Amino acid sequence: MPDTLQRFPWLKPLLPLAVFLAWGFAAASSASEAYEGPYVLLPWVSGLLVALFYAGSLAFAIVYDRTNKPLDPEILLRNMLVGGLFTLSLVLLSQLFPPSNRGPLAYFTGEVYPLLACLPLVIYQVRTFVRVRHLIDERSASTRQWLRTMTGLLFVSAFAALFPLPDLVLYGLFVLAAIPAFSLLFRVRWIGDLTQSSRVYVFVYLFLITWVHLGLVLWFFVEDAHGIFFSQAHQNPFPLLLLMFNGAYGLMSLLSVLFNWPMTAIMERRNNDIFGFQSLHEQISHQGSAEDIQELLLDLCYRNSGARAAWFTRPLSGGQQVQYLKRGDVALGQIGRWEGGLRQQATAEVVEREGHLYVRNAARHEHLQDLGTQFKTALSFPMSVNGHPEGSLVLLKEPEDAFDEYSIRMLGTYVNQARLALEKNRLVAQAVENERMKNEFEIATRVQENLLPRAAPVRSWVSLAVAYQPAQEVGGDCYDFFEKGDEVFIVLGDVTGKGMGAAFNVAELKGIFHSNLDHLEDPEEFLYRVNTAVSACFDPQIFLTLVFLSFRPMENQFIYARAGHCPLLFYRASDGQAEYLEDKGMGLGIVRTDRYRNHIQVNSHRFDTNDIIVLFTDGIMEANHPETGEEFGLERLRHIVARHAFFTAEEIKRRILDDIQEFLGGGRAGDDITLLVIKFQ
Repeated sequence: MPDTLQRFPWLKPLLPLAVFLAWGFAAASSASEAYEGPYVLLPWVSGLLVALFYAGSLAFAIVYDRTNKPLDPEILLRNMLVGGLFTLSLVLLSQLFPPSNRGPLAYFTGEVYPLLACLPLVIYQVRTFVRVRHLIDERSASTRQWLRTMTGLLFVSAFAALFPLPDLVLYGLFVLAAIPAFSLLFRVRWIGDLTQSSRVYVFVYLFLITWVHLGLVLWFFVEDAHGIFFSQAHQNPFPLLLLMFNGAYGLMSLLSVLFNWPMTAIMERRNNDIFGFQSLHEQISHQGSAEDIQELLLDLCYRNSGARAAWFTRPLSGGQQVQYLKRGDVALGQIGRWEGGLRQQATAEVVEREGHLYVRNAARHEHLQDLGTQFKTALSFPMSVNGHPEGSLVLLKEPEDAFDEYSIRMLGTYVNQARLALEKNRLVAQAVENERMKNEFEIATRVQENLLPRAAPVRSWVSLAVAYQPAQEVGGDCYDFFEKGDEVFIVLGDVTGKGMGAAFNVAELKGIFHSNLDHLEDPEEFLYRVNTAVSACFDPQIFLTLVFLSFRPMENQFIYARAGHCPLLFYRASDGQAEYLEDKGMGLGIVRTDRYRNHIQVNSHRFDTNDIIVLFTDGIMEANHPETGEEFGLERLRHIVARHAFFTAEEIKRRILDDIQEFLGGGRAGDDITLLVIKFQ
């Protein structure tokens, strides 16, 4: 029918007109026949009008049903009850008329009024049938098929009014209609979705609807001999089927609500628990803030536990202050006293278990009994994430020992879920911070790499190989090469500390070196000016060690000065001996006056072909064995150089680094490592 009207929309406004005209002509004919008036239709015409009235009413109710989505059952039942009470009042109104055996009043109350009441009765029943279809869950194919079958049989029964049918045929129609009706009576799944508050209203509505239909059925059978009905009620299958099906579905729903009341309450509790888990899961998935998670936890526990008061204690300012998120009838002044009493667990009224604290009766708790509140039961869940306090959740109820084991376990599960969410938040924040630090270190590493020389100077009389390995992403070691004509100047230093702070000092030291390039030929003046700049620019607790080295290739001589740095390792190819050149010198930034000149010693030394100089920082000699704790030391370095002196500078550097790595067991040194190998050719 709806599909037909979509193809022919001009038929839709004609449908209500046809319903009222069919009812009007049929009712007028029946009333005239009862009064022996002149207006009497032929029996088959009168039967056709009644059939059109029945079928049109059902089509009218289906087509004009504007419910596009399932409504709340409470709303549907309330509408059914209001319509039923109005209809029942109309059909029973004739019983209020004074009794009369003859005259116009007797004719009106006995003949005309039942015909008038037939209109609201049928309209109400078809509307009720449409509302019942909305109550029945149509998601399964079998339910949809039974509903279509029942609707089709109702249309068939409407045309039974064309002429009186034999009783056998009528009974067969009732039996056929009973099959889908019986199946549909048990489709009451919507009862499981009722809430605690709506269940009482639904029960009352169904109870009254059942009595309304009982009254309508009785009236229908009492008035079965009047015009628009045939001589017997069972010969009017359309209104009778609607009355019986709608009333039976209301009765079955009423019994289902009554007998499933305890189970429905349990299901509602389970649904609330599931909803709570879903809400917490959404916060975890969408990375809600810690404040959002705490608010959600408080609301879920307060609502699902039936507590009369609750609060969440949120630590602020490193735990020195707290903020209370509260629900229910509890004063802020009382919260502090409750918190203090809950920390005192010296009474038998306190049950302490893993994850929560339960006070059965605060009136008998020596630290809570003077509160004078109506609450006797308290349940507290302290929360911490990886040792960091995240606050505590407290729930209060008025009766004593009011929390059952299920509630405590479920609330504990909520708290654990929230704890996981908070832990995830903390991990995400830590990961973001680590990523930020990683990016900053990467930038600092690139900056430091750009500060260090990209390549060693290339000269025919010498080869140089250098290696730099910071203990962290960046380090405090530095080295640089300066060239003036055929001369080469080398500085290698170590700033106190490691990591980012030392790297910033290295960057500043680089600028100090370049600002004093004019004094490279005079090592004493160069070191003095660098010390003056370090004293002015660096904090008093910061100092650095340095070694200065320059070459005079035409004289086969190198000049060096140590400022508290590791000694130079010099290998003489003539006798195959390696020794450390020990000379005095003080670190830069220790003595911050002109007296620093007294601590500078400049030395010179001859070199020959295949002689070797090794400069290094203390990260090499202080490298510790992972098992014994033994240091790598100066002697190991000296033996390595002596044993591999016939190799190139690059190969000697690689052998030293390999031996250090083997000594560390594949681990990382505790300090920055800088190594410079110089071999004369």
